[in-house]
Amino acid sequence: MYIWRKIMSEKLWKQMEIDFLKQICNYKGAIEVNILNCIMREIYNLSTYQIDTNIRALVDKQYIIIEKIRKLDGTESKVAFVTEKGAEILCEKKIISAKKVITNRMTYELKCDGYSSFSERLENNRQKLVLEEEITRMFSCVLADIETMIIYKDDEKEIENILNMAIERMNHRAEKFPECSSSVEYAVVMTIYNKIIELKGIENMIKEACNARKIIRAIMEERHATAVEFI
Repeated sequence: MYIWRKIMSEKLWKQMEIDFLKQICNYKGAIEVNILNCIMREIYNLSTYQIDTNIRALVDKQYIIIEKIRKLDGTESKVAFVTEKGAEILCEKKIISAKKVITNRMTYELKCDGYSSFSERLENNRQKLVLEEEITRMFSCVLADIETMIIYKDDEKEIENILNMAIERMNHRAEKFPECSSSVEYAVVMTIYNKIIELKGIENMIKEACNARKIIRAIMEERHATAVEFI
């Protein structure tokens, strides 16, 4: 079936299988197929046919699952998910720990979270996932605002412009995503902005901004660790 593989030793082929699985796990157990193709083409200089052959072989061995999903923006994409069986291979090789697999919900089975497929889970939780994506975007914006204010700490006019645009953006977000405005995360961000506005022109403002930056960075690290990036 896979004619070109006959010219490779079994040992080389197994190493390539492991590399495919490693790349998927580098993306927390799921990656768009077109991105995986680009990565493996760069590493091994493989043709599209050869990469597709490898992927089919991994699917046949039940190491990965390929599923077409409808992303949050409405576009469709094929995604490669590592399965429990595929993750076991990497755990046996001590390439990845079982703890990391479970904590980051790396396998297809864990990502499905009791649903029959990831697509089913996505469709049943689409509104919630859209909200989570918007909250992450909100935290990214406040972090960028704080970083900019620290850079322009001696320019009160620039800081005022940043804060005015930030509040305008938050109001627009509340109108577009009413459920976001009632979230704890929205309240946290507004408290940060209001505190900085309250201290505007005072020496403690930058110190408060730096403290807020630490909090937001910690939140962002946690959100990125659990985010489903490929949707």
